[in-house]
Amino acid sequence: MEAALEKATSETQVGEPWQEIMAFCDLVSIADDRGRNEAVRLLAKRLGNRSQQVQLHTITLIYSCAQNCGAAFQLALCSRELMTDIKKIVSNIASPPDVVNKLKELLLNLKKDFSGNSRLGLVASTISSLKEEGISFNDGSPTPRKEEQKRAAEPKKSQKQYKARVQYEFQAKEDNELDVQPGDLVLVVDDSDPNWWCARRDNGQEGFVPASFLTTDLSPP
Repeated sequence: MEAALEKATSETQVGEPWQEIMAFCDLVSIADDRGRNEAVRLLAKRLGNRSQQVQLHTITLIYSCAQNCGAAFQLALCSRELMTDIKKIVSNIASPPDVVNKLKELLLNLKKDFSGNSRLGLVASTISSLKEEGISFNDGSPTPRKEEQKRAAEPKKSQKQYKARVQYEFQAKEDNELDVQPGDLVLVVDDSDPNWWCARRDNGQEGFVPASFLTTDLSPP
């Protein structure tokens, strides 16, 4: 799979290498859960390549896989690792503008495609987080005012632990994440990260959950 990925995203490719792109998509489509997660890991690694052309090809490949490799891959694609890597590139002023613009376009397209599935809400959360940092998107929605950006940039004071209700299903993809279902009550033990909160079940299980998947409104759904 790694060899197919490198071929599809090689900086020597002229234009969009659709034959190689679809060959990689075919491999991902027949992969099991472990293979899909490995594909996402390889895509995230390739996205960090120093070559701008490799990065642009990788972005095209990510969206092609999202469109052609099925719902199971879409769920794997919404991983904390990949979304964090995308966020770092978009918010880095040293990143090539063409790469940043294409990544923002990718996020908006994925958000639109995934809008009917709450389990894929991490893309929308990533866009919201970037907007809070002052990153603009061509989606017609405003970015925060300077005062709001300043408050968002200030370090958050630690808070007491508190109860929260789960709004959307989330399946852990990493060892430090927590499976939750809509309606579950959990104890938020760390909300210092605006995107990922550490939650604990009554049975002692603990892990990270997307912050946007939780609400402090404890009334039954």
